[in-house]
Amino acid sequence: MRRAVFLLSACTLAAQPALGSQERILSPRKVSLVADAGAPFGEVCARIETATEAGTIRFASVELELGGQRHRVPAKGLSGLGFVMLQKVELRTERGWDDAPWLYVYAEVAEMQGSQRWITKKVHFAFHKGRFEYRSISTPDGKGAEKWDKLELQ
Repeated sequence: MRRAVFLLSACTLAAQPALGSQERILSPRKVSLVADAGAPFGEVCARIETATEAGTIRFASVELELGGQRHRVPAKGLSGLGFVMLQKVELRTERGWDDAPWLYVYAEVAEMQGSQRWITKKVHFAFHKGRFEYRSISTPDGKGAEKWDKLELQ
């Protein structure tokens, strides 16, 4: 009997670290990034704010500051995109196929599909020739491909 109590106690104590504290990832409400995007953009600052409505997070504002001017993504570009967690934000550039390069505010957002499956959506806010041109969303289909949606902002 003592041996059984000892074994039960030892197993319980050994399991404690595994049952102890767990980290919780927090979704940011405000994110600011500053980067040197090279010519012709120079130093670029992106500011993203989120808001929560009924447990769903959405973009409240996405703003770029470059050359002393501020440019905001139109409300049309922020609507219809609810998520559970803002996972990543980056600034990206692309030479493009015309005479002016592109600047992107890129974000990855997590969304729950079904009861057990998380997916990551990739969101691009595309800035070109002094204005935000479009918002695109890439959504994995669960079979190795992605669905791509583009919303023109102009």
